[in-house]
Amino acid sequence: MLTFGLNVDAAFALLVWHSQRSNRKVHAIAADLVAHLDDDGLSGNGLRPAMERILTNGEAREKRRASAPPRPR
Repeated sequence: MLTFGLNVDAAFALLVWHSQRSNRKVHAIAADLVAHLDDDGLSGNGLRPAMERILTNGEAREKRRASAPPRPR
């Protein structure tokens, strides 16, 4: 969802599409994705802490507001 900017339904549909295309179970594809996130270092020092900050205090939203140009009125 995060990588492709998809909602829940679209993300699941993407997993189903890959499942049908590769003749693999959806849960196997999802497990591979999670395993590769850990293997590629996207959870420990990268993605996970950033996600935790966003989830706990909305840091990304605040940064976006602070850095966004003023809206025309």
